[in-house]
Amino acid sequence: MELKKVGKDDKVIDQLDEVTKDSELKAGEIFDRLEDITNNLTNILNITLKLTSLVEKNQSKDKEQYMKLLKELKQNSENSQDEILNIMEIMQYQDIHRQKIERVINIVRALNNYMNELFSSDIKDEERVSSAEYIVGDSKDDVLSDEDIEEMLKEFVG
Repeated sequence: MELKKVGKDDKVIDQLDEVTKDSELKAGEIFDRLEDITNNLTNILNITLKLTSLVEKNQSKDKEQYMKLLKELKQNSENSQDEILNIMEIMQYQDIHRQKIERVINIVRALNNYMNELFSSDIKDEERVSSAEYIVGDSKDDVLSDEDIEEMLKEFVG
C-alpha cells in the first residue's frame, strides 16, 4: 500500500508556523501605526495648548467660542489616545494567543519526533516479509483493497 505524498500545503506545523509569523508581523505593523497616531495626537494637543494660550490673550468677542472649540478638540485628542491604549492592550492578548500556538507547534513537533523514533526500524521495507491480504476465516467483506484503505486515510486526514 502506498500513501499519498504529503505536500507543503498538507503540513500542519508549516501552516501553524506561517500563521504565527504573519500574526507577529501584522501585530508589529499595527503597533507601529498606533504609535504614529499617538504621536500625531500629541502634536495636536501641543498645538491646542498653544492656541489656547493665544486665544486667552486675545480680547475678541468670539473668545468664548474659540475656547469651547479648543477644549472640545483637546478632549477628543485625549479620548483618542485612551482608545489607542485600549487597542494596544487588546493586541497584547493577540500576542499571547500567538505564543500559545507556538507552544502547540513545539509539542506537536516533539510528539512527531517521538513517534518517528518509536516506530522506526533498521529493516528496509523491501526486505520485509510481505503482508497477508487474506487470512483463513476472513469473509470477503473483511478484506480491504488498497483503494479502500486510501479512502479511509483521506477521510481521516481531512
